[in-house]
Amino acid sequence: MGCSFTLSVVRDGTFGELALLDRRVRAADVRADSEVACPTLRYAAIHALATSDAALHDKLLRNLLGVGSATLHGVNTEIAHLTR
Repeated sequence: MGCSFTLSVVRDGTFGELALLDRRVRAADVRADSEVACPTLRYAAIHALATSDAALHDKLLRNLLGVGSATLHGVNTEIAHLTR
């Protein structure tokens, strides 16, 4: 079994965006330190936008990719610090 540690702290933002893009099982667990409201966006809703509003679909995917990219860069930096 693995160990548990904090790799990243999400304050006012997004998590789980990669699962919406590649439909794979999540790569990490998220735990709240306090009470939170956590709205969800289902894959089917995003997929439906591809035909009903292609421009909005593209914008949403670009934003999700931007969030995912920023998260990945931040986590890579944190891992680099942990391995020093």
